[in-house]
Amino acid sequence: MSSTAQITPAARPISSGRRVLAWVLLLPAAFACALTQLWPTLGTFTLSLQDSNGMSRETAWVGFDNYTYLFEQGALARSLVFAFLMILARVLAVAILPPAIGWAGARIQGTAGALVRGLATVPMLFYLPGALGIAWFLALSGLRESGLREAMQLLAEPGTAPIFLMAIDALAAVALGVSLGMIVFGAAARSERPGRWMIIAWLVLVAAAVALAWQVVDLPMTLTGGGPGGTTTTPLMVAFRIFAQNFQLGVGAAVATLVLAPVLVLGLLVGLVLAFARPRLEALDDLRTGPASSGLALIILVVGGLIAAAAALALAGVYVMPLLAGSTDRAPEVETLAVWSDSLVSPLAGVGFNLVLAMIGGYAIGGLRPLGRQSLWLLAPFAPWMFVTPALHVFDWFLKYRELGVLGTWVSLVPPGFSVAALATISVAFFGASGDVRGRSRWLPWVAAATTGGVWLLSAVYDHFWQSLMSGPRASTWLTLMAQSIQRLRGVDAALWLWLWAPALVIGLGLIALAVVFGGRVRFAEA
Repeated sequence: MSSTAQITPAARPISSGRRVLAWVLLLPAAFACALTQLWPTLGTFTLSLQDSNGMSRETAWVGFDNYTYLFEQGALARSLVFAFLMILARVLAVAILPPAIGWAGARIQGTAGALVRGLATVPMLFYLPGALGIAWFLALSGLRESGLREAMQLLAEPGTAPIFLMAIDALAAVALGVSLGMIVFGAAARSERPGRWMIIAWLVLVAAAVALAWQVVDLPMTLTGGGPGGTTTTPLMVAFRIFAQNFQLGVGAAVATLVLAPVLVLGLLVGLVLAFARPRLEALDDLRTGPASSGLALIILVVGGLIAAAAALALAGVYVMPLLAGSTDRAPEVETLAVWSDSLVSPLAGVGFNLVLAMIGGYAIGGLRPLGRQSLWLLAPFAPWMFVTPALHVFDWFLKYRELGVLGTWVSLVPPGFSVAALATISVAFFGASGDVRGRSRWLPWVAAATTGGVWLLSAVYDHFWQSLMSGPRASTWLTLMAQSIQRLRGVDAALWLWLWAPALVIGLGLIALAVVFGGRVRFAEA
């Protein structure tokens, strides 16, 4: 048994000074979460109880009349049915293949193991949430121009459009799930109690899949516009139309609240699971102590690898096809530096600032451990917002930014949300680092922060819903310019498309490097 397994956070006494320091260091994260998560949650709910048309400052308190009105309409009911189907498709996509590949990949050591991890995380390069629908639309348009007119019929028929959209979403979920599953489930499989940690990791993954599928908006908005006949409309698309197009602010906020409520419950449940399970991430002293290889693991890697490779190739082909289809479109005359700033610097500023706060808070919880082995209970007040995306608070922030006069500027493109998922991940990593007196695990919090920060930044850079609502004539991003390009129906300018994908390439390669170098050296243990 390694020395890291014998040393736990309970091994050191907890002084009063350390407790005070922990509470002080946790305050910035608590304030950021209250400001960017709790405040807009309360603001959205409060707005849902009012009658406001957005044209004037006058509002009337109507209680739950907006909710009653919603359930009298058929649009919300149809969107809820489609959302449940999206959840089912995404859960099926991530519930089997990612844990199986993670379990099997943990049994491949050395150079071969590094190669397997690198290949498994390649699909991360194609994780562009807001660009995925645009890429598919351009690819199908190119096929139609090449003579395959039936291609676009997939989006035009009420019977095929929902199935096609769910298949695309599931394909992306498989790709991302395999990339993350290779690391997370690999760490669970290397632990001394692999069954326990595999189950816990699986529960968290399924909860995340459900919560994020429930909030899907970018893919149907860019690919089908919610059509045909509302068959691919999600609840947040209903909220967007009511809020931004019909100017029924209170009713739109009511839809957002209905979406938000179950996400808060799921986040709280996952937070409680983490508090009871007390996971910590630790580094392996000897890579030869990992689980032994087997024929079953090799079979799973071959079969699962072929499925993951097919998904990655399909996504790669979709992103490459617009460049091969030819185009008569030309990128609009824009100030390139300003577009780069709005596209990358604004998200980077928001993610970077909040990631620093998550690091400090994670050190307070997992490094200083003011409650000893039970310190992960400090995540409980943050936990409800574990899976909340900016889309759920976008309406409240829209009104706040409008009041401040910064709507449509680079300021409004800075994602304000504090990531509770990043705080939890870094806290678990600090637990393992604090228990290792020889320092082998001290790099874990930094690697955890870099990994969560990379995924977080990808989500922010390619958040089409946020950018489309917050940008205006004074601010443009590569994503909003691309959305305008497809409306012209003349193909896509090659330079514009390459600029759009460049951040994903850089961030994705960084994440792949982290997986190759560090992904095989971690495992879960109990605090």
